[in-house]
Amino acid sequence: MVKDRHSDFLAWLVGPSKTVVFDEAHLGTVERSGVSGLMRKYRLYWFVTGLIALAGLFIWKIPRASRRDMWNKSAKILSPARKLPPVSSIFSVATFRKHAARRLFC
Repeated sequence: MVKDRHSDFLAWLVGPSKTVVFDEAHLGTVERSGVSGLMRKYRLYWFVTGLIALAGLFIWKIPRASRRDMWNKSAKILSPARKLPPVSSIFSVATFRKHAARRLFC
C-alpha cells in the first residue's frame, strides 16, 4: 500500500457501502469537543488560572465573621429542602393518583 495505492482492492474491500470511517486515533488525530477541548485548543489555561486566583482573592478579602454569616444564610436557604417528604411517599401518592384517574376516565 505504501508504494502502490491499489484503489481497486480498497473498493472491493469496502463493497457497496457508501460510508467509510477511517479511525486514525492511534496516530493522535483525535479532535476533542467540549469546553475543555476548546480551552486546550485556544490555550486558555491562563484565563482559568486567573479566575481561580480572583476567586481566592475575593474569599480572602471577606472577613471571617461574614464568611460564617454567608454559610449560615446558605444553610437557612437550603433548610426547606431538608423538610421535604421522603421520595417513597411521593411515588406512592403519584401511583395512587394515576390509578384514581384510570378509574374516573375508563
